[in-house]
Amino acid sequence: MAYEPLYDKLTSDYKKSLTSGQVIVNSSLNALEGTSISKILAVQADVNITGSEALAKELKYAGRINFKVMYLCEENHVHGIDANVDFSDRLQEGQIVPGNRYVVTASILDIDTTNVSKSSVEFAAVTDVRVSAIVSQKVNFLKDGSGQLFTNKETISHKTLDAFHNTSLMITDEFSIDEGKKILSCDTQIILRRAVSGSDFVILEGEVATNICYTNGEDELFHVNHLTTFKEEVETNRVHIGSLVDATLSIKNTRCIVNHLDERNTLIRLEIGVDALIKSWSAHQLEVVADAFSPTNETTLVMEDFISHSHIASEFFEERIDSTATLDETAVRVDKIVAVAKNRLTIANILPLEDSVTIEGIVACNVVYLSVENEHLNSVLVDLPFSVNLTLEGVLDVSQVFADAIVASVSARARRGRDIQLTADIKLKVNAYKPTINFVIGEVQVGDAVEMSDSALSIYIVRAQQTLWEVVKELRTTPETVMAQNPTLTLPLAGGERIMFYRQLG
Repeated sequence: MAYEPLYDKLTSDYKKSLTSGQVIVNSSLNALEGTSISKILAVQADVNITGSEALAKELKYAGRINFKVMYLCEENHVHGIDANVDFSDRLQEGQIVPGNRYVVTASILDIDTTNVSKSSVEFAAVTDVRVSAIVSQKVNFLKDGSGQLFTNKETISHKTLDAFHNTSLMITDEFSIDEGKKILSCDTQIILRRAVSGSDFVILEGEVATNICYTNGEDELFHVNHLTTFKEEVETNRVHIGSLVDATLSIKNTRCIVNHLDERNTLIRLEIGVDALIKSWSAHQLEVVADAFSPTNETTLVMEDFISHSHIASEFFEERIDSTATLDETAVRVDKIVAVAKNRLTIANILPLEDSVTIEGIVACNVVYLSVENEHLNSVLVDLPFSVNLTLEGVLDVSQVFADAIVASVSARARRGRDIQLTADIKLKVNAYKPTINFVIGEVQVGDAVEMSDSALSIYIVRAQQTLWEVVKELRTTPETVMAQNPTLTLPLAGGERIMFYRQLG
């Protein structure tokens, strides 16, 4: 009887960090009409990717940066200005092909004030752009065999991407502040706590951290940190209960609406526009032929491989960072902290270890303070480097780890005129995956006939750690035949057993 292989196809999808690059975006802002710039107190920028297009070996992308500046005018009043700047660039990478799905994210690494005049300020923002790919692999595999083809099967795991859905959210919140007469800046950061799948919908839960700087009726400067929790249900086709879901969130725009309730109380209403990219995955268990041979002919197995990702962990962490910054000798001494404005967090490194992950980064914030030396507002940009080790069971040093983080709040106090003691509360979302290389039989090639034994009986001595399948391959028979001829044989084999094999000759 001829051998009869049965082939099938499988699809395995996984997320892969692909490439990154930096782009410098230059811009300028004019002072408000009727004012002139005396001193820059704080500069901040938020970035959002607005679109991307994959070409052969390169990816074109576009984004928008919202620049915000807080400055002191010559009359010693504090003002805030902002403007949006659109930009575009491209990243080259040999693995980029049209038609694949890509996740493009961006963050501000640094902002450099390049020129300040009485009428305007010029600056350059260093923007880090990162690209991840949803890699889709289509593989032929041997599903079964009959006739003169004996097979050994195993079960493998793989995932497929069911949904890749872009949508927009509007998150709103209201809270009151004391004596808020003029809002100078409103900065927001967003983080996802968890995503839960339903039947054709996804529930997104997360937090938005807001930092507002404002003045009262006497032109005194204040700041407030506010945390908004949200829970949004998003209609998403092809999502099922139990699906693995993750989402990439970025803030598109923020409206800060002010309502003066009375002389002391001001109601703040936040309207936060959010871009959400939702990805949904299904896990599959598939029985495949792991090994095969012909009892009568030489057999060559052509193997194919594919990568699958198993989701190890998804955890949310809250950490506190304490640090002390010392002003250099040329800086004006600090006597009273007035506000901590325009916080920014950058993740520099993610280091997976055994059952933990170390995340390194920098929290940058503008500290505005008073000094008895000049009785005016002064400011300094302070960097808080951090390294946190987070327990994440199941993680190995070969795991692929993705992390997002925001600054929830920063507080500061002056010490000894030259030191600023800072405390930053940060929130981190960490997802870990284990990549596995799977091998399947893509093709069976049957060659020349083998020389058959002319002995009616063979006695086989099992070697240590040998499996029954390895034994029957050498005897060129089936496991069922060996077990039927050796009814006292027990599995798994221990090594040293004597197996009797009877052949039908002629």
